[in-house]
Amino acid sequence: MRPLFLPAATVLGLISAANAQIGPDDVVDSMRALDDDGEWLTIQTERRGDGIAITSLSLTIGEALTVDLSGAAYELAPSDDADWDVVGRIDGTVTADVTVRQNGESLTYSFDMDDTDGTYLFRGEPGAIERRAQAQSIVVTFDAEMEEGTVGLIRTTGTQTITDYLSSYVPGGDPSSGRMELSIGRMEGATRAEVDGQLLNRTISFVDDTRAILDWQGLEILTLLGDAEALDAFLEAGEIFDRDTRLSIEQSTGAFRSMTETAVPGAEPILFDVLGDTSRSDADLNEIGVGVAGSVEDLVLKVSGPVIPIEKPSITIAEMAADFTIPLYRSDEVQQMDVGLTLSDVELSDGLWDVIDATGDLDRSELDLVIDTLLGVTLTRSIFDAERDKEIALELNSLDLITAQLDALGAELDITGQIGFETVAGQPLPVDGQLDARATGIDAMIADLISAGALPPPVVQQIRMMTGLMLAPTSEPDSYTSEITFGPGGAITANGVPLQ
Repeated sequence: MRPLFLPAATVLGLISAANAQIGPDDVVDSMRALDDDGEWLTIQTERRGDGIAITSLSLTIGEALTVDLSGAAYELAPSDDADWDVVGRIDGTVTADVTVRQNGESLTYSFDMDDTDGTYLFRGEPGAIERRAQAQSIVVTFDAEMEEGTVGLIRTTGTQTITDYLSSYVPGGDPSSGRMELSIGRMEGATRAEVDGQLLNRTISFVDDTRAILDWQGLEILTLLGDAEALDAFLEAGEIFDRDTRLSIEQSTGAFRSMTETAVPGAEPILFDVLGDTSRSDADLNEIGVGVAGSVEDLVLKVSGPVIPIEKPSITIAEMAADFTIPLYRSDEVQQMDVGLTLSDVELSDGLWDVIDATGDLDRSELDLVIDTLLGVTLTRSIFDAERDKEIALELNSLDLITAQLDALGAELDITGQIGFETVAGQPLPVDGQLDARATGIDAMIADLISAGALPPPVVQQIRMMTGLMLAPTSEPDSYTSEITFGPGGAITANGVPLQ
């Protein structure tokens, strides 16, 4: 008997099919399960060999939103890859038409997407399908129109090119949880906006090395997507999140740049240029509230154009970072609220400095600002309570000023301290605590501002009165301290001298 030799791809295909837990029909069924009643989602399919192809998809939500996808077939077939059950590819150019209606106005949006080398992979089991998508290049062209009241017809057209695209979705232990990851090597875009045929602005941009991770647990809304009636009731109640909801978002980019040319009637256009080396943002929703943090490094802002009266205005910031946490749920106990801001090595162009310093007398070195605060607050009801007609009262109980530092124009200011508050007639009133401040270079800065003509005499007099009242000199030249004390009934003293 002659031995039977099978090609390697055939062997892998047989093994994959034998071990597969889902097939092409299961992938389509998972999409249709989003609308069990067939009220707002319509999917047209046809058989192709041992697979299935989605030839069109329509989504309609009342009169508010309609989406139609056509022009290409989304082909699903058993996978030859032993690690995956189903493979999908797009045959042709996807055409989408979207209409959004609200308050008598409508936005029409259409785009074409070319994804000739994209691959979509699926595995798992019905009801819990893991997905992965990858493509070397995706090109999207779009055209949007909106009639905007007294402005006129706004039309926006453009292209978006995405290279080295990779995304994945992994379901969690139940329908309300999961994880998504996204990676994009580079995004390049070009847009043009017009009003009644006249140029409004046009933009070219790029972003390198985009990374994003999204984790969620306890998102009850995801368990209701197939039940229109239950979903409507859930949204009407307004309680989209609760203390059991967990949501985490991490996002970062490499270098980025956006240049926008904005039309000026009767004059040459203005060019806005924004670029940076890296950016990062994070958000976290937990049983207490939400926290958000973001940062950008080596940010540069430029403006140019004949109508700009300043020569080459620009601002460079080595680091710009901000973060805050806000409680979302009612509690009888005091909850913490954080707010932070950092601006490091802020440089202004000579053209900007010349606006306030024509003589060149001011110290033009980099500016720095750091603010880090911790507030104690009481929330009288949760943000997501069904009783949305009630006002949300956020009572301020305390302020812990961990640091507030400013270094500018050759002067330095540093403030720390704590303040306790009571609520009187709905307003926070400081009733105890103390702020400690230290300042250096104040006298020299004021002298420079006077020499540069930036401060008129009446303002100089007011500043000197305030500094004399609030600041106490030390043994060091041009160095001051201050102790601001808060007492019962809103009493305030500065260095032992009552202010009110």
